[in-house]
Amino acid sequence: MATRPLRLLGGRSISSSLVAQRGFAQWWLDYWDSVSRGQGACGTALERGERVIIEDVEKSPIFVGTPALCIQLRAGVRAVQSTPLVGRAGHVLGMFSTHYRTPLRPDERALRALDLLARQAADLIERDRAEERRQLLIRELDHRVKNVLARVAAVAMHTGRVSSTKEELLNSLVDRIQSLADAHVLLSRSRWQGVGLADLVRHQLAPYTNAGNTTIDGPEVRLTSAATEAVVMVLCELVTNAAKYGALSLPQGRVSVTWTAGSSGRLSEGIVIRWQETGGPLVTPPKRSGYGTNLIRRLIPHEIDGDVDLLFKAEGVSCTITLPAEQLVA
Repeated sequence: MATRPLRLLGGRSISSSLVAQRGFAQWWLDYWDSVSRGQGACGTALERGERVIIEDVEKSPIFVGTPALCIQLRAGVRAVQSTPLVGRAGHVLGMFSTHYRTPLRPDERALRALDLLARQAADLIERDRAEERRQLLIRELDHRVKNVLARVAAVAMHTGRVSSTKEELLNSLVDRIQSLADAHVLLSRSRWQGVGLADLVRHQLAPYTNAGNTTIDGPEVRLTSAATEAVVMVLCELVTNAAKYGALSLPQGRVSVTWTAGSSGRLSEGIVIRWQETGGPLVTPPKRSGYGTNLIRRLIPHEIDGDVDLLFKAEGVSCTITLPAEQLVA
């Protein structure tokens, strides 16, 4: 027995990469660094999902007539066996090979030993990958928790500055933190793979919606996690303002939330969301911008490079939000 290479697959890859070996020259390693399905003994074993034994490379159809035969002969290899490393779920994780200097077939005792070695190697690989996934999840959770706490702290600080009473502070703070919680609920349901804009809008308007006071319409669009959080907070401010002072404060008031693809009608150019209130009290533009108004106007441009146009028209508040294409989930 001359040499022992170990190959591993990356995820659902159709090829394997050399990660460990003993006894080969660098030129041989360079040639066999990556092996695709059906290539050589390892690639053939990967394709078949079972051990491949080549008793003589000079007579094997796997090598005869291929450049690989010259490589093997130059390295002094005359026989090869490749044993798949199979995980507990039945997936091939990698390949363990042994190369021999003379034509031969390993005896049953040697093959049983190779099976045991392959099983142990597969267990170790799975254990290592599970630990890697656990550490990745911990880092991701740590990152998200820090972001959430930082956002909550910022909301609390700014809400406190503009609240005139403890009751106003408490109510405003609860509403804003609840909007963040709502965003995380939707993201969690989608496993953080994006949230449908229609679901997001309906969720925010739900406490104030009756048979005919809201219109929600637009193509099916999914937002990234960053866009979801930003849009939810902006919608929270718009909904809260409409419920207290705008269209949703009167029975005859109406709110329309619609969205369309970019300027030429293609989602590759982003989307435009339009909030429009009608039928509410006469609107008077605020003399100064409070926290909610500043959040609506600044959050999306600052965090996701979008645009916001907030207007206090006499007939009703309107807000146009433009989101770039990179904030949409394909």
